[in-house]
Amino acid sequence: MFGRGRRTGDAKVIARRYDPGSTWTARRVGYDTYVYVLDVTPDSGEAPFRVEAHITLRDTPEFTAPGIGDSARVTFNDKHEHVEFDVDALERATAAAHDQRDAEFAALAAAPPGTGVPASAAAPLDPELQALMDAEERDAAAAQPGGPGAGPAPAAPDPVAGLEELADLHARGVLTDAEFAAEKSRILSD
Repeated sequence: MFGRGRRTGDAKVIARRYDPGSTWTARRVGYDTYVYVLDVTPDSGEAPFRVEAHITLRDTPEFTAPGIGDSARVTFNDKHEHVEFDVDALERATAAAHDQRDAEFAALAAAPPGTGVPASAAAPLDPELQALMDAEERDAAAAQPGGPGAGPAPAAPDPVAGLEELADLHARGVLTDAEFAAEKSRILSD
């Protein structure tokens, strides 16, 4: 299935960086390259190994590129040099996540008014993102008339600057794709 001399295993993403210089398009399909640091545990029982891998993925809604802390199926050669994600497994995992999201949405839509937020939506955010959001809340509270340091209210936060900072955190791999999308939606809705 993966070619001669290929082995399989599970990989945990330790770090991820988007490589914008390696993005390209062929036949109207975009491809994005990421540099990953992966801890790979071979299925064969060999000792686990860490590898830096440049992995090009098709830009598609069928799966999400694994983020920091995610696990994914991989293939690699005998020398542990050429590591690739098992795209079929990524597509299955993304489909399962979409099914779960859709089921949660349907349950919330059918629930009576006043029903709470599902536990999965209240999962803790990345500490760096949480610190950024806390700082924005403090700034907003300080800007309220009669609030701490009451004086002239500062200008409204610049959404472009917020999006640029958010994109930088996402590109450095600090934010997962889901965290990035959620915070981007929040900034754009303000």
